[in-house]
Amino acid sequence: MKEMMKKYTGIALSTVLGILTLSSCDKDDDRVGANPPDEVKQVFEVQYPNMNPKWDFEWGNYEAEFFYTGTHAEWNMPLNRVEAEAFYTSGAQWIKTEFDVTSYYSVAADQVVIPAKVRETVAREAGGRHVDEVKIIDLPQRETDFYRVEIDNEPNDVYLNVKFDGSLFQ
Repeated sequence: MKEMMKKYTGIALSTVLGILTLSSCDKDDDRVGANPPDEVKQVFEVQYPNMNPKWDFEWGNYEAEFFYTGTHAEWNMPLNRVEAEAFYTSGAQWIKTEFDVTSYYSVAADQVVIPAKVRETVAREAGGRHVDEVKIIDLPQRETDFYRVEIDNEPNDVYLNVKFDGSLFQ
């Protein structure tokens, strides 16, 4: 009986240690509250002056989390205190910025931020399912900017990439 207890105790201990080891490897290079190099901060400040970001370091890149208020120059879109995340390499190269405009999607009258063609495409593809999240993905090449839409479809949500003209792409 004692041998069996030792065996099960050993198995249980090995399982717990294995789980702890694997969970500690989840995001080895994540650092919440990271302090990026001055060059990264300067590039951010030129793009988004006076936005007061919270910095993280994930997967080898710096992420600035902030609330954006203003008219986005590329799209001439007024945004009012939307959550945003800007990503930069360690060498201060801007990768992308994501603007969470979900609240604008739920307000049907606000056609300025989410164009009618985008809304039509999303409604058609959603087929009555709930739209969980809508983000504008701003990339270095303006012509590649798009909306990323998450549609509730348990157990696997559906993600759409919709160009500003309402066309879908992968």
